[in-house]
Amino acid sequence: MQSVVAIPVNKLARVEALEATITERPSELSASSICRWPLFNLDRKVLRMRTGEAIVVIENARFFTAAREKARLDYEVEITGQVQRRLQPTQFPRLPELEITGFAVECHRVSGDCFDIVELPGGRHGLFVGDVAGKGIPASLLASLLQGVIGTIGTLDLPPEEVASRVNQYLCERSAEDRYATLFYAILDSAGRLDYVNAGHVPALIRRSSGEVEALESLNFPVGMFSDTQYTRGKAQIEPGDFLVIYTDGIPEARNRRGEFFKEAGGLRQLLQEFNGQTVDSLAEAVRTGVQTFTEGAPKSDDISVLAVHYRGQAC
Repeated sequence: MQSVVAIPVNKLARVEALEATITERPSELSASSICRWPLFNLDRKVLRMRTGEAIVVIENARFFTAAREKARLDYEVEITGQVQRRLQPTQFPRLPELEITGFAVECHRVSGDCFDIVELPGGRHGLFVGDVAGKGIPASLLASLLQGVIGTIGTLDLPPEEVASRVNQYLCERSAEDRYATLFYAILDSAGRLDYVNAGHVPALIRRSSGEVEALESLNFPVGMFSDTQYTRGKAQIEPGDFLVIYTDGIPEARNRRGEFFKEAGGLRQLLQEFNGQTVDSLAEAVRTGVQTFTEGAPKSDDISVLAVHYRGQAC
């Protein structure tokens, strides 16, 4: 004869009865072959103790498995973030006619933003800032891909609209349908002429030496949406003493502890109007500090990237 005890195994289980089979062959099990025996207090105590021990073992195994999986994911996220940060520019052009700087603030340990500078012949510079839709590792991987693609295509010294078109075609062919990115790509020459494409991106801002602020609005779809998109070039003239600020929507969308958006409090435009510094580094620090002061330590809701240029004019 073989007996089987069936006990519900959960934290709130109560042992009420013993179920015992009276056959060794499962094929002979039937309702009539199972009887319910009332448990004595000692039986109940022993079974409850054994059940409790089993619960502890099972719960510990679950916690260990979950902790090990979390540790693995944390490690992968950390490595991804390290690789992404190493791709960011660490040295910026400091020339007689212009100086450039930039910074990034991650919402989490990885970012869906990217920015870089492409040195071109004739003292020109390609400037770009991108913002991939979504968050987490998928967005960070696409952001790194976007940075590499633009860096490669940009060195071909193509017009901004052609760069955007090729990047768009590349992403449409190789990324998922719901993966796209906004992009601002510009070419600035030593005379201050700026040719740019704004592909669904927040408007870059020119802060004139007079304190006035002009916006370079978007006229195009983001890259990676539609393979047949045609991109339109914009033009602007940067004068000596002007600043150019290219950024991602993490700045206007930054929120404080009361849920107010930075853009609702005047935002970057007002900050630039009130800025009275003379260097690109002081401007970048003013932007960083201004956003931090406004948010009052509230949790970040999006990544922030900024690329800033101070044009001083052609050297004589």
